[in-house]
Formats: sequence, structure tokens, C-alpha cells
Amino acid sequence: MSSAHILSASAQAPKGINEAFLIENSARVSKVKSYYAGNTVMSYNKPYGTQVEYFFPNGKTFLWYPGNRDVVRGEWKVNKGKDGFPQTCFRYQANSVNPYTKVPGGKWQCAQSIYIMFTDKQRIKGDALGLSKGLPFKLSKRKTSFKRLAKKAKLDARGLRYLPTAQDK
Repeated sequence: MSSAHILSASAQAPKGINEAFLIENSARVSKVKSYYAGNTVMSYNKPYGTQVEYFFPNGKTFLWYPGNRDVVRGEWKVNKGKDGFPQTCFRYQANSVNPYTKVPGGKWQCAQSIYIMFTDKQRIKGDALGLSKGLPFKLSKRKTSFKRLAKKAKLDARGLRYLPTAQDK
């Protein structure tokens, strides 16, 4: 079964999603790894709000979560799931708790990569917001943009190198 088939068989892509980009970038483990490695991704969904995460190429991750006083450190990996499709997995520090699901950190949590990419709103090259060094400021749950976050953190937004996501048409 192809990625295109799994997408159409189990769910329709939300409005505004570039399905071809999504399928192309989530079809193989190597594609998913290159999509995330060395980049910062901003995602948004209603229960969680805006989240920003830097994916260090060595498998470390730094999550900026709404309301937190510090960056949540963790690990990420991509592998082939039991269904044959790539899955992206996260393991956050043991003393963390997902405030929405109440699941404690310390254990790997995986989901099909194609579904994780649905929520990616923006993606930029590198650790432009400095998440690996700490929290720029306390993040709100509201929808935002890298440009707004950079301005609030007193960073030069003109230096941000934007990369495509499935949100781009």
C-alpha cells in the first residue's frame, strides 16, 4: 500500500495541505529524517497550541512548549512502523509530563510521520531561535509565526531561512 493510499484510505488531508508534498516527504524513513534533521519546526493544533521544536541531527530535540519555564529536552528518531510506513518517535525527559494527555516523559512515543507533518505550520533551517541554549521567553498557546517569535526574542527575523512544509501551496 502506498503512502498516498494510506492517506486517502484513512483520512483526507485537512484543507490547505499540499498532499503531494506531504506524501513525498513522509514516504521513506530517509525523507522524514532529512525533513527534520537540523531544522526548527513550528506546529499548531488546538489542544496543545503552538509548539516549536529544534531537531538536532544527532537525535536530540529541544521543545518549546506553551507555558513552560524551560525547554523540554528529548530525543527523536524515525523508523519503519509495523505497518511499513515511517513513524517519528519522541522521548522527552523523564521529569516531564504532557499537559494534555497526562503521559509522563521518559518513554518513546511514536506516530506515523505523515500525521505528525499535518500540524507543521512553518519550518526553518537550523536552531535560529537558540532552543538548544534555552528558552527565549514563555510561549503562548496562540497561533503565531517565526517572524513574530524572532521579533519578541529580539532576533533578526530577516536571517530566518524558511523551508517548505505541507502547509505551503
